[in-house]
Order: sequence, then C-alpha cells, then structure tokens
Amino acid sequence: MLEIIKRCPDSSELVNNRGWNILHLAVQDISFQSPVEDILKTTSSLSNLINEKDAQGNTPLHHIAVSINHWRLGHLIDDPRVDKLAYNNENKNALDLASTSQNRFKKRLKTKGLRSAMRIYTPIEDSKQDIEKERQVDHLKKLQDANVIVAALIATVTFAAGLTIPGGFVSEKGSLEGTPILGRNLAFRTFMVMDTIAMVLSTSSVLAHLFINADLKARHSMVLATSAFYLTISAMVAMVGAFATGTYAILGSSIAFSIVICVLALSFIIVFMTFFTSYVKGTMRKKTPLR
Repeated sequence: MLEIIKRCPDSSELVNNRGWNILHLAVQDISFQSPVEDILKTTSSLSNLINEKDAQGNTPLHHIAVSINHWRLGHLIDDPRVDKLAYNNENKNALDLASTSQNRFKKRLKTKGLRSAMRIYTPIEDSKQDIEKERQVDHLKKLQDANVIVAALIATVTFAAGLTIPGGFVSEKGSLEGTPILGRNLAFRTFMVMDTIAMVLSTSSVLAHLFINADLKARHSMVLATSAFYLTISAMVAMVGAFATGTYAILGSSIAFSIVICVLALSFIIVFMTFFTSYVKGTMRKKTPLR
C-alpha cells in the first residue's frame, strides 16, 4: 500500500460507492491494523484521511464506534489529530453510535470530552419550512420590484399629462391668456381630477416602497407592500379614466367617435375586475384552513 501511495499519491483519495476511503475500510477489519498504524505515522496526504467523512458523514471514529474491533484501535482514538466532536449527517457523534455493550469504549470516549446528544438536531420539516419561507420572501421581493417600477412609470406619465394640457392654452392676450382652452369643459375637468388622483396614488406607492427598504419590522414591511400594491392598481384605474375623459374632451366635436374611444378605454375595468376577483379568491383560499 505504501508503495502504491509513493508512486501514485492521488490514489489515497479514492473511495468506494459508499464514500469509504482506505481508513474507513481498515478500522472495520482487524487484518488492516498495520495499514491504520502506517496512516497515522505518515505526515503525507494520508494524514488527511483521519477525519475524512463518507457519504453518510461518518468519520473513521464513527466507524470504530460500530466496529467489533474497537478495543484494538486505541491508537486511533488517542491520536490528537482525530476530531472527537465530529458529527455525521444525522448529527450524531461516535458516542451516540456506540452500543450499550461498549461501556469501556464509551467511557474512553467520555474521557476525551465527548458527550451524547451535544448538538441539537434540526428536523427536516424545519429545514423545509425555512426553504419555503425563503422562497416566499424572494417571490415577494420580485413582486415589490415590479410594483415600484409600474408605480414610478404611472407617476411619470400622469405628471407629464397634467402639464401637457389637452387642447392647449389660450394664446390671445387678455384675462384668459395662458388658461386651458377646454377649462369649462366637464370632461376636461374630470380628466384633471382623475390624472391628479392617479399621480398621487402612484407617488404614494413609490413612497411606501421607500419605507419598505428602510430598517423596519417584517410585519410592517408586509403591510406597506400590500398597501403599495393596492395603491398602484388604483392609480392604474385612475390613469385609464383620465385617458378616457381627456380623449372625450378633445374629440368633443365628434360625439360618436368619442363614445367609441371611451368604451374601448374603459373596457380595462372589465379586465381589471376579472384579475382582481381571481386574486382575491386565491388569497382567501390560501387563508382558509382545510377541514
């Protein structure tokens, strides 16, 4: 074995299909006691095998705990390089794996500082819950990013529409100079109101997202995120209403054409109610416990 290691150093890292290296195998069979001693004496790459874990996370010390030859492997137990506190994939150390009939062996491990059940075991269910919670947080973060983009876009558009008055301004000198030409038109006034509402709602949504990114409690962030979502969709409805009334005010000379444009624009309300109803039903279904 030493000759093979000398010519092919990388062969010391070879494992079988269970992840066992040469030291895992050696402690299971007393006929390999000499290789175990050689591995412990060498300072080459073989010394890295002392605390190497197999596929189940067991080190050679774990294997000693379940081996019938444990009483003849004291030189490995006493080696200062051996990690006495190593845990496998089930959070068990060598003392946890030792049977009740191995009292002398267990006593020897306790003198090395080992104690049974020293590390709290984390159930798989808790890990799954943590993964699910992390997935929900990531999903919520993506929704927040999308929402703030939409809210900022609506605020920008409505702000520009409020300054770019439909129909233009009165250019003739006089008391009405600089005032909107359609200032007395009811549709135009409705447009200004709806546009202002859309801008205020969308700006409020953006403001809510600024507070979400601040150092607040998770519960407060959830409330702000929900509020921002409803503010954005309300601003979207108001923006469509502003477009319909503004178009109607401009095309007032053609009543039939104006009505067609308004009907097409306000068909958004049907689409909105369909999506919103489906969203509310899905939310209520998640909150309702199964019986």
